[in-house]
Amino acid sequence: MPGTFCLKSCPNRWIDVTRYCLLAALLWSFSSLINAAELAIIIDDVGYNATAGQQLVELNHAVTLAVLPFTPHGKKLANSGARYGKEIMLHAPMSATRPDYADKHMLTGSMSNSQLQALLKRMLAEVPHARGINNHMGSQLTRETGAMHALMHVLADRQLYFIDSRTTDKTVALDTARENGLPAMKRDVFLDNRREKTAITRQVQQAIQLAQRQGYAVAIGHPYPETIAVLKQLDALLADTGVTVVPASQLIAQHAPAATYLPKPLPLALCAAPPLLLWRTDAELNRLWQDQQHRSRLKKLFYPDIVTQFER
Repeated sequence: MPGTFCLKSCPNRWIDVTRYCLLAALLWSFSSLINAAELAIIIDDVGYNATAGQQLVELNHAVTLAVLPFTPHGKKLANSGARYGKEIMLHAPMSATRPDYADKHMLTGSMSNSQLQALLKRMLAEVPHARGINNHMGSQLTRETGAMHALMHVLADRQLYFIDSRTTDKTVALDTARENGLPAMKRDVFLDNRREKTAITRQVQQAIQLAQRQGYAVAIGHPYPETIAVLKQLDALLADTGVTVVPASQLIAQHAPAATYLPKPLPLALCAAPPLLLWRTDAELNRLWQDQQHRSRLKKLFYPDIVTQFER
């Protein structure tokens, strides 16, 4: 029959694409039940407050510490965190749209590519044990494709990962990281835009629910007393959810490894758009991804809409 895609399961019996898709969807759902969902919790701005930083270091769960360079306690807390088995990231200051957020140790669009790369290398030297980086502020710089490419070259050379904090909806950082073959993801939830325990608890629950739905989530918070108090109650919040807190690198290795430009499509997504996806090789899919028109269609299939939250 024209247009029908069939699989031969045994002699004289054929299964059409509809039955195949239903079976694949059931198998996907079953595998999701077996594999626990994963949540990365990244705590930014570590380095100014030694007491708060050490409390984070000593948490039972595998939170990831994003350390600001050139801070009074950054190096010490990075070393302490590594001793306690915590993953360390560089929290790299980048220029924001608001000029009052300027800092002398900040990556800015006014720098040449060589200046950007030199400063990023200095920042990395300030944060021992860093496995990757995310942006501190950056609502301006993460819009600038040329600057992002210059920075991603340094990360690629050092085999580091990148997480886009998404402080603006105009960011090109994630796409640029992927174009440079980096393991990369984006922030899904900010935990503490409101510094109230009840509000932070709700945000943690939102991150957990998102991880349950899509298998993973990335949440970002700060070393506020209220945030630390909620994180100390993670055992209760995670109970019976099937969600595990893991280091950012583990989440990325599972869900966004290096040089992976397209996530694997869900079976139902495959069935929903056969003209675009069926019979495509990986190389063909990557070529489609480079085309803006096809990219927008692919994003609708692969990237669920999430309420955007902004830091600064």
